[in-house]
Amino acid sequence: MRAWRLAREPHWRDREGTGAYLAGGRWTPPGTRVIHAASTIALAGLEYLVHAARPPEDLVLIAIDLPDDAPVDRPSIDDLPHEWSNPLPSERTQAWGKRWCDAKAALALAVPSVIVPEERNFVINVSHVAMARVGIARARRFAFDVRLFKG
Repeated sequence: MRAWRLAREPHWRDREGTGAYLAGGRWTPPGTRVIHAASTIALAGLEYLVHAARPPEDLVLIAIDLPDDAPVDRPSIDDLPHEWSNPLPSERTQAWGKRWCDAKAALALAVPSVIVPEERNFVINVSHVAMARVGIARARRFAFDVRLFKG
């Protein structure tokens, strides 16, 4: 299964979840090593834009290939913490994600996007045994269309 990620050029090779470890995110608190990705290139772009007023010029599109036989958890929205879609991450949602990560039962957690709940983002557990078989490749330089930033 292919997932997509946008990152700055110096960080595209990260396989250790350094960014999530330092800053945390919606699904995990700081100190948890995961890689965030999206199911489509367009969703990866939206997810980047929601966190950056003006994207940097050194963005890279990254293709992440998860082994087809690796376990991926796909919880329904009803199984998620009630406040999972709040604009800011909640401690309860982060704790829920940390428990998932610590269990190491699945390589990835496919969660709904807050921006487009019908689409899925991936939280990739870099501590899972299947991480050794994950392929990460720099696809190309990535730039947003300047029309997105008019006005």
